Amino acid sequence: MPYLQVTGLKMHYVEKGRGPDTILLVHGNVSSHEYWLRFLELLPDTYRGVALDLRGCGQTDHPSEGYNIPQFVEDLTLFTDYLGLNRFHLLGHSMGGQIAMLYTLRHPERVVTLGLLDSVPADGLSFLNDEARAYFRVIMNDREALQQTMRNAVMPFSEGPSFADRSTEIAYSCALQCFTDNPESMYQTRFLVDVPKIKTPTLIIHGKDDAVIPLEFMVATMKAMVDALVVIFTHCGHSPQVERPKEFAEKYLRFIAEHT
Repeated sequence: MPYLQVTGLKMHYVEKGRGPDTILLVHGNVSSHEYWLRFLELLPDTYRGVALDLRGCGQTDHPSEGYNIPQFVEDLTLFTDYLGLNRFHLLGHSMGGQIAMLYTLRHPERVVTLGLLDSVPADGLSFLNDEARAYFRVIMNDREALQQTMRNAVMPFSEGPSFADRSTEIAYSCALQCFTDNPESMYQTRFLVDVPKIKTPTLIIHGKDDAVIPLEFMVATMKAMVDALVVIFTHCGHSPQVERPKEFAEKYLRFIAEHT
């Protein structure tokens, strides 16, 4: 499996295909590249798909600090620099969507299309409160509670419990700061006023039954986008690429083909 050594951080990634058009896949919190494996299986070889593990996740290093959205954007910038990605399609899920939006604001010349999949809104996790913080502390130590969250909230319409159960193991392989520092940074990182500066063609896909980031919290971000197509998946929770992989791949690949 390939790794890149960027400034003080060994980053792991997987890739599939050798086509001229690259799709860079950014996962969400307490997650890893494994959330994209089904999509990579469906990806035609005419594309090149690259899915990385963010700091503290998967097989990338777990440093003691740097668990905030601006640092993730900086890590992504170094990753794309080292990999020589000058023009590519950028697709982010959940926290990865917030990272992808900020990356696009900083490097608009690099991003051909932007994909936001059940993304954290541009105005942050405004609904993070003391009760939610307490729940993060619970699932950080209670395997059964986290497993139920994965099955019932993160991917309630996935085919069987297999990946929901695997996602529990993925989450527990992440650094503890992913449960504590990352949510606070998603709450504090707010740039809705800058979203109209994103001129990149954007596809926003959101599960109608998302209980992690309910659809209504993304409305302001959707309205602020200058050039965005919004697709709502019914009977879908927080992870369309896991719950509705074939339909998601079809919608997404059609969109980027129209903007390549």
